[in-house]
Amino acid sequence: MAAGLNVKFKVIAITILAFATTASANLIPLGSVTFTGDFTLNHLYDFNHPASEPFGWLNDQTVTQASGIFSAHIHAGDLLGGEALWTVNNLPLFMLDGFTLTTTSVGIFGPDSGRFVQGIVELSGNGYPGGDSVSWQFTAPPYDINHFEHDITGPITLMFLVFHETGHVPDSDGTLMLLGMGVAAVVGLRCFRTS
Repeated sequence: MAAGLNVKFKVIAITILAFATTASANLIPLGSVTFTGDFTLNHLYDFNHPASEPFGWLNDQTVTQASGIFSAHIHAGDLLGGEALWTVNNLPLFMLDGFTLTTTSVGIFGPDSGRFVQGIVELSGNGYPGGDSVSWQFTAPPYDINHFEHDITGPITLMFLVFHETGHVPDSDGTLMLLGMGVAAVVGLRCFRTS
């Protein structure tokens, strides 16, 4: 019995050590653009059949700020034209001041009281070399699915974000603390079972 417990202890300790030495990505922000405008939720959108109707419509969006790689090209007051927001097929294609932002996937998360909507993007234009993590996101106007007989329009803040992944770096503090706690728990369990 003690030999079997010793083998289990070694396997658990090695597993914890493996998790402790895993690396995490280090993301560096390269730029962002923030817009204000309205979004209209489509009351006919069906999460079970998302290709049948758009989730809603982005009305014209006005730039409030641009930073990093966008700041030389996009300025406060610039307009992004409205567009239907399909979640499959016909995904949004945004063009603004020499940049093309091609949406490759869309996700909708959270409750009716404010669904978080995010798109993954391929960015090109204005000499941008590509290869970074690019997305857009906003929180949809709240609605009640039990009383959603008509489209609902409300204000949103739309953001485009670009991050560069510098590779993987070890996590030295939090993970090592978890390693110590895990080993202590395993040792405590072993002592408890053998007594």
